[in-house]
Amino acid sequence: MASQEQVDVSSGESDEGALLLLGLICLLVGMVLWVWSECNWYEVQSSLREGISKVISIRPDIVNPDMDRELVHVKGKLLSESMVYDNLFGIRVRGLKLERSVEMLQWVESEREGKEGESKKYSYSKEWRSKVVDSSKFHQQGYNNPHWMRFEDRTFTADPIKLGAFELPKEIVDLIPWSWGEQFHPELCNIPDEDLQRLARNVGNGSNRAVYIGNYTSPSVGDHRVTFKLIPEQNVSLVAQQTGSSFQKYIGDILLLEQGEMEALAMFESAKDELTGDATALRIGGGVLVLVGLALLDVLGFSGMLVSTAVAVLDLVLFCWRADSFKGTFQKLHHENPKRFLGYESVPPVPAPSPEDAGIDGDILRADPLMPPKASAPPAEFDR
Repeated sequence: MASQEQVDVSSGESDEGALLLLGLICLLVGMVLWVWSECNWYEVQSSLREGISKVISIRPDIVNPDMDRELVHVKGKLLSESMVYDNLFGIRVRGLKLERSVEMLQWVESEREGKEGESKKYSYSKEWRSKVVDSSKFHQQGYNNPHWMRFEDRTFTADPIKLGAFELPKEIVDLIPWSWGEQFHPELCNIPDEDLQRLARNVGNGSNRAVYIGNYTSPSVGDHRVTFKLIPEQNVSLVAQQTGSSFQKYIGDILLLEQGEMEALAMFESAKDELTGDATALRIGGGVLVLVGLALLDVLGFSGMLVSTAVAVLDLVLFCWRADSFKGTFQKLHHENPKRFLGYESVPPVPAPSPEDAGIDGDILRADPLMPPKASAPPAEFDR
């Protein structure tokens, strides 16, 4: 009995240690996430504010050397000077990017708990998967998948892609999202491989349309399903640093790309909204982790001490952050006008009032309206 009691106590201490460690990890990660999100938000906001004050709109059809290294805003149509190719499926089309997505029908293992006292049970079903499922790790034999896929996912990009007289670098081309694309349906008669052409079938309708490789009427493991997405030539708006006849990120990682034609101010506002949304999500995530950590530690009686410590650390971080923000503002104001900011700039002279502002009384100019007018000469009849 004593032996059993000792085991129970050790198990309880182990559980408490695990809860303590998990609570500390949640609390630490939540606080780090909070601090990082606030610092990142502040830095990006500062970059966007600076960008709004410096951005210059230019025409896309002319490369102006005077704008080199400047932050510019340009809008126009993205054009590809070459076709995009997928030689395997005989695709040759004009556009910006073409994506091939491949799935293979495979056996997939599912696990479920058995009744009390029974072992786990496993079931197997055929599913479309984009990666090879290793059937050698299945708990039951007889469900075998191919070791590789006959086709693979590929992305084909036109080169070069131009915006007027400018050529987009790979850094910006990679920013073009696939959400700008649309489903593309190839002509199967263009497939150069005769065996592949014989096995290929167009199946489905609309956005669900795909090229089926295998026996569509009787699907079997190893059949492939291939879909394509094409990003066509289209109008875009770009904010970036001009470098010769191309672009790159500006100081502070400013690089904005939007679909359609947008003014510079609208693009910066959109970037601010996106930043605020991301920062809010990170704040909520950090807050949840902190609350979970405190809840776990509260069970063990550590929450009071750790709350005080956490608040002190956050106060210190916020104080340093605000001090850094004030320092940045001080340096900016001092740089713009050091004499006025430090208080010893000479006061500019007050201009003399015009006769209309001062007031005219005959030949008398009243420079100061508070002083009485000087006496005029006595009338002639009083001369003696």
